[in-house]
Amino acid sequence: MNPEKRKSFLSVLFVIFMDNFGFGLVFVMFAPLVFSPQYSLVAPDTSIAMRNFYLALLFAGYPLTQLFGAPLLGDIADQIGRKKALYLSIAGVVIGFLFSGFALLVSSMAFLVFSRLVSGFFAGNLSICLSAIADLSPTEKNRSRNFGIVTVVWAISWNIAMLVGGYLSDPTKSRFFSPSLPFWVTAVLTMLSFVAIAKWYTETHPPGKRSRLDIVKGIHNIHAALKIKSVRPYFLVLIIWTVGWGLSVQWFGAYTLLEYNSSQEAISWGLFTQGLTWSLGGSIINPLLLKKLKSLPIAMIGYLGCTFFLILTALANNFILFSVFYCTAAMFSSFAFSNTMNLASIHAPEEIQGKIMGLSQSMMSFGWVLVPILGAITNTRAIGLFYPISALVVGLALIFLFIELKRKKA
Repeated sequence: MNPEKRKSFLSVLFVIFMDNFGFGLVFVMFAPLVFSPQYSLVAPDTSIAMRNFYLALLFAGYPLTQLFGAPLLGDIADQIGRKKALYLSIAGVVIGFLFSGFALLVSSMAFLVFSRLVSGFFAGNLSICLSAIADLSPTEKNRSRNFGIVTVVWAISWNIAMLVGGYLSDPTKSRFFSPSLPFWVTAVLTMLSFVAIAKWYTETHPPGKRSRLDIVKGIHNIHAALKIKSVRPYFLVLIIWTVGWGLSVQWFGAYTLLEYNSSQEAISWGLFTQGLTWSLGGSIINPLLLKKLKSLPIAMIGYLGCTFFLILTALANNFILFSVFYCTAAMFSSFAFSNTMNLASIHAPEEIQGKIMGLSQSMMSFGWVLVPILGAITNTRAIGLFYPISALVVGLALIFLFIELKRKKA
């Protein structure tokens, strides 16, 4: 990779870093904000059911608008070029984070929900970034290596976000800390990614022919993906995995706070450790398994291990044991996910290989919309059902893959 391409690649990695950083930040923050009495975002006499509703709204708003924004931004990038589309998306994300910081400054739940809708719509820049990396990777080997670097960047940004969100939002740690501070910090850092794109990124995709933009293309993508017979089983498994694993991650804070009375600091370190074991599964265990096995059996091993340890997580009677089991489940979940994505790509017809990432993102966004709805219902009924339901849903993905394996043998 020549110096110009290297600079472009690094600037895109910075955007990916901040995109995932902003996505992960709220997982450690929102549950304490809604359930802990030390914050004034929710009135003290608010019922548990209403608190669940608020938390579900905060979680659902982001993927809901991302479902519509991501494909639209992808089409805009094809028409005006990657660089201008990245300018647009980064500027929108910065505005969304500034809105979130202001909403928490004035303790406005309504404005905070609105800010999540804005952030989600413009955070659909991942497909643009991955397309730019594909442009910069002329060979299959280059592309595989560069996408591998992306997964490492995701892991690093997740872990840093857990600590930044957990500590900077906690006023008990310092009088300078507050729930709005992490959003101010994220807005400033995201603005730096705007500068990086302006300074170092060289356009990799010249503007194309203008065509009509489709605001509901995300819905059309889901419909189109499920019509492709060869890929349909793996897209269904991807949605099931997103719901099952997403439930365990998204409601980690609420569950441990209500079940174990865990502190915000403990939630931060729990999710930080989960990020480390996720990285271990993807960067070390998955390559070792790939030397001996194909993607389908590896994915099945991942779903089996994840289901088993989620069951143990549900049976844990203290926060430490809970975290150990949960982080082990994350290790299995990481290579279950990556091999499911690989299976979808392998079985996709040649003519849609270029669109497979966008279709996958639409499927996952749809799954993330379902997660907070299921989580709110579960938490209202019985908080102890969270991880049994998560294990059950992930186990359903294993059953789907087993049926597919039997069908292939037949």
